[in-house]
Amino acid sequence: MLIDGDPDQHDGLTFTDPTGKQIRASAAIPPTEPLPPPTKQFEPATLQRMTLHQFVGWTERGANTNRAYREQQRQQRAQPDDDPDH
Repeated sequence: MLIDGDPDQHDGLTFTDPTGKQIRASAAIPPTEPLPPPTKQFEPATLQRMTLHQFVGWTERGANTNRAYREQQRQQRAQPDDDPDH
């Protein structure tokens, strides 16, 4: 699929399938009937305090590895560069 055009313009993008045929969006169909009334009053969600352990893949070992890497990078930048071509 090929996407071309200016995304900042209304309808500024064109989509072309692998055969070269332009893909066009279908027109929105407005509702013919009014929306039904709500079945219950809106209640905003309550958020629990999140910890880093709730993020998928985060571990204390990974955090320690990142800390060690940042410290290693900091030490390398602090050392004088003996290679003039580098």
